[in-house]
Order: sequence, then C-alpha cells, then structure tokens
Amino acid sequence: RIEFPNECGGCDPMHGAQHHGSPSPPPSAPAPPPPCGVSSCTDSVWATLANGFTCGDRITWLQDVEKLDEDQACRQVASKEFPDQCGSCDPRPTQRSSSASGGGSGSGCA
Repeated sequence: RIEFPNECGGCDPMHGAQHHGSPSPPPSAPAPPPPCGVSSCTDSVWATLANGFTCGDRITWLQDVEKLDEDQACRQVASKEFPDQCGSCDPRPTQRSSSASGGGSGSGCA
C-alpha cells in the first residue's frame, strides 16, 4: 500500500493496472522492403555470383562509389551488365510481350 497515494500513485506499478496474465508483446516492426523494391530480388539472387562478385555487391558498389540511387543501380546490374544472373532484381516491369511479337501488328499468318 502507498502511504501518499495522491503524490505517489503514479509511481505505483499496480495503480490503475488491470492484470489479466502476461502483457502483450510489442508489435513487430514491418519487414524491410526487398532489395530493388521487387519481391523477385530474393536473398538467393542477391547472393548470386556474377563474374566474381555477387549481384548485391555490384548494386551496392554502384550506389556507394558511382552514387547511383537504388533503382538506377539495380537496373544497371540486372538489365545491362548481368541479366542472366541478376535479372530478377530489375525493378522495371518486363517488356517481353512487346518485344517478343517482333513489333508487327498482324499475327504473321497469311
């Protein structure tokens, strides 16, 4: 019991508390966005070797040394330098549907 409840009531850990078991855990922080902002740029792709360095190391190097932003660095590595190894980290939507048709408007059938 507190001797001076008006003065010290706020210091009492039991003051105003309703104890119904253990306290709820704090909410967890949201997960950070995936590298390059695309879910296809997984940890596995980030760690893939491309000519001696990982995709992630190459992207980070372009950001740190060449001062590219994340989007530019990801596009450079994923679409221009190492598309086979790092292509899943390209933040741009794929453009296969427009280039695969050969640019013609017809079906190609006579």
